Amino acid sequence: MKVTARGDLDSIYEYLTISVNGQELEDKICQTGCSQCPLNFEGMKTFDITDFAKTGSITILAKASCPNPNKESRCVDVICDSNTISFKARFELSITQEVQTTELKKGVIKAIGDPPTYPLDQEKVSVITSYVRNSPPIFEYFDQNGNKIIDYPARLKDTKVMKGFFSD
Repeated sequence: MKVTARGDLDSIYEYLTISVNGQELEDKICQTGCSQCPLNFEGMKTFDITDFAKTGSITILAKASCPNPNKESRCVDVICDSNTISFKARFELSITQEVQTTELKKGVIKAIGDPPTYPLDQEKVSVITSYVRNSPPIFEYFDQNGNKIIDYPARLKDTKVMKGFFSD
């Protein structure tokens, strides 16, 4: 993930701290080398968030520094863009997912207990087919009126029918 920022970030006391899934990342954005309310984004830092992405959900937080709120010069203040913002952060994510095999697999976890839980270590994985190709698509999604959903990824709440295409 590449992060850049712009705003009231022109002193060593004015910077952004980035957290992913509640864990603060080490490097600060714009702790040095950034300008006061620049037109362009500055202070680029790159973070490897691969391990966070494995959870299936990423929550990113940019927090402005304020080590001494009694000294105005030591806080990221609302002074940029006609006094409406203190900072803006830009997050650029590049995700690459590699196809590991040509197999389409199905995983099933039987519920345990009441209320039910689904222990991941109990998942039974089976191969549905060993001949997967990227084209044509294996799955197509349709809304409640039978119209094909073309904006992917399709949202579960909008999907009423899913068709699978398999051949030997």
